[in-house]
Amino acid sequence: MLEILTFHTFRKQLSVIFSLFFLNLPFGYSFEISAPIYLVANADNGDILLEHGADISIPPASLAKIMTLNLSMKDVESGRISYSKLYSVPSGGWAESMRPGSSILGLSPGDESTLLTLQRAAAMVSANDAAWALALLSNNDADDFILRMNQTASEIGMSKTLYADPDGWSSLSITTGRDQLLLALSYIRGHPGVLNRLHSLPWMVYQDTDNIRNKVRKRNTNLLLGRIAGVDGLKTGTIPSAGFHFIATAKRSGTRFVSLVMGIKSSSYYESLNLRADEAGALLEWAFDNYYSWKPAPVPLIHIPVRHGSLRSVSLQIPKEKWDSIEAVTLKSSDTRALTVMIDTPEELTAPLEPGDSAGFIRWYKGSDMLMEQPLVVSSPVSRHWRLKDIF
Repeated sequence: MLEILTFHTFRKQLSVIFSLFFLNLPFGYSFEISAPIYLVANADNGDILLEHGADISIPPASLAKIMTLNLSMKDVESGRISYSKLYSVPSGGWAESMRPGSSILGLSPGDESTLLTLQRAAAMVSANDAAWALALLSNNDADDFILRMNQTASEIGMSKTLYADPDGWSSLSITTGRDQLLLALSYIRGHPGVLNRLHSLPWMVYQDTDNIRNKVRKRNTNLLLGRIAGVDGLKTGTIPSAGFHFIATAKRSGTRFVSLVMGIKSSSYYESLNLRADEAGALLEWAFDNYYSWKPAPVPLIHIPVRHGSLRSVSLQIPKEKWDSIEAVTLKSSDTRALTVMIDTPEELTAPLEPGDSAGFIRWYKGSDMLMEQPLVVSSPVSRHWRLKDIF
């Protein structure tokens, strides 16, 4: 609810202060993290809320498949590959071509598959054969695809990452937690709807090509789906040289957080599987307990008097390109100070006026701290018009 508190003028300026009140969420969430690398960030703006070991070098394991999926999605969007086609699985994507111990879908010589099935297999069950098939459908040569992976990593700002394969099995691939966070944020923002399409289903169901009557079910490796409110992705990974990794994301009440744990090594395989999920989930819960994203709501129309104009007043607005590019601000749930907005304009404007002419600023505050400032501009033209009272 928006309530006008005061209206006053000073130095030929108008200031209108509005007050908004927000629910104070409980603060504090006690947990321990054993992972040598962990981060949790606000996906709405990239703010890192907690980190440890974020720049330690480590093989990405199957987190490399996020980059493979990222490029596959880009190729769909560019028309290079299509969801409407049925593809013959390239020989480099056959299960028999994978290294022993690989997670696989079971692709065989002569198999055909839709692109969506391959993407979901790589995203949900971390199938190495599906990741190689995606790479070879995008680029006929695997080396060309790996080159694209590294070029894209550089463009994103992943300065400490080098990919050696599209599935992450190779221990020659290297990355950091910070770089993987950058990739996760770029992936989510760059492909709206990708989490729902590829990552959010708890089970993958696909046709067994050896038996047309048989459908195979494989569980999503993301154990937080259905367990932590709002979780809808992202990706797990493990190889012996790296330990167990997990990037998770969840959205609640308009706020999205991403958590990451890497390098977990416990006493057993299944204990490590559960531990990475527990710790990634604990980081998400801590973030939701202590922070939230805020973006300004649209403000009422602002009208200001015009001198010597064909209109007596004109409305002001934030330029559309500025409004569309506003990023969320991370606020602490424990901060109960009032959120206010101040509109700061001249007492009047003088015609002629053109759309886009500067006319002041709007500023949002949390207590005495300014959160954001945006320009105000004239929304419509006002021609010059002399009246008798202006002459005499």
